[in-house]
Amino acid sequence: MNSQYITLSDGLRLHYLVAGDEAAPPLVLLHGYPMSCQLWRHCIPPLAEHYRVYVPDLPGHGRSSKPLTVDYDLDFYDHVLTDLFDALGLDRFRLVAHDLGVTATLAFATRHQDRLEQLVLMDSAPYADWPAANVRAVRMAAHPVTSRALLPAPVFRRTLQNVGFYNNDVFTPAISEMYRAHWTLDRASRRAFRHVIAPPPEQVAVPVERLRALNVPTLVLWAEKDRILGVDIARRLHADLPQSTLVTVPDCGHFVPEEKPATVTQHLQAFLNGR
Repeated sequence: MNSQYITLSDGLRLHYLVAGDEAAPPLVLLHGYPMSCQLWRHCIPPLAEHYRVYVPDLPGHGRSSKPLTVDYDLDFYDHVLTDLFDALGLDRFRLVAHDLGVTATLAFATRHQDRLEQLVLMDSAPYADWPAANVRAVRMAAHPVTSRALLPAPVFRRTLQNVGFYNNDVFTPAISEMYRAHWTLDRASRRAFRHVIAPPPEQVAVPVERLRALNVPTLVLWAEKDRILGVDIARRLHADLPQSTLVTVPDCGHFVPEEKPATVTQHLQAFLNGR
């Protein structure tokens, strides 16, 4: 697994991990908020036995650029991903996404579905009518004062542990710090922590008619014990995507690739291999 950087046409510098044979079919994995490419670290080696795996840090996250003068909306994500995939030479590929990565994925997929072989969408909020609790939580994380209160190590870990995991002991202090560290490097990083989720739901939700026109084989893979985004959202997404299959992961919380990476990998391999 190699760590690399790529500079896009607008100067945005993205960090990504890459693994697998260069001649193997390309597979892209996208993380969500407030994680990084490391969310997929346990899934990458087995997937790289069959695919050329690319795992970027999304803009604003991890070791990628953290622009503060852009809106992190659908147009932004479509531009960034299109530029990234072009720069990597990915014409047709498979795309797997979790949480905020699904927002970026749907921004791209609904405009360039001819480039996608398969999709996997996990535990996200693809609709504009977010639950009230989610709206309050995002407003808190996006507020200049309360966002700072979430970044001290014990608070960051406890918050994600309580809302994002079914098995709380999985999110150890060391793993928590691996994600938190990138948000506390400097003032710009701390501002990015709130800026990347500042857009309101209507700016990051794909219109349902676009979802219904997305004719790409899709696996909707969801945690049964997701306290943030319940399985009812997965069922709704499954109903709106004409070529989708719904699979749920029992006894697991929102951050599925972190909590049950072996189970996630098993489902990914089965779907991507056509089983």
